[in-house]
Amino acid sequence: MNESYIQAVLTDYLGTLATQLPQYNQTQQQEILDSIRALVMNPKPIAYGRPQEEVLADIREQIEDGGRAALFFQTAFANWYRRTEEPRVAHLHEYINLDLSNRHLFNEMMSLRDSGRFDDESLYQFEQYCLEKMGE
Repeated sequence: MNESYIQAVLTDYLGTLATQLPQYNQTQQQEILDSIRALVMNPKPIAYGRPQEEVLADIREQIEDGGRAALFFQTAFANWYRRTEEPRVAHLHEYINLDLSNRHLFNEMMSLRDSGRFDDESLYQFEQYCLEKMGE
């Protein structure tokens, strides 16, 4: 990304924050200012999630292993990636049956697009893999 784009986005965010700030009470305003002060005075490197390839490889491993997590991930990924006219049923209540590492993996999947550093072609190919496993 070029520097002028980053500056423009930052300026836009700060303008939005300045516009929204009066709607908060004094305590909330102070919390926001404290957060900004901490960011400016003590900048920390931004931590990114694991690379997309690693997350998809771990999901593929769960799908290949079969069982409850496999069905959950293949359906959840297909639903997360694209909305369809005929909804695919992902029973999110099954989340409670995942072990902690698979719960974390699900959260990683949900945030794959958040950083802006994702390969949509790879996500598409993975969706096709999931659909194939689902028999669609």
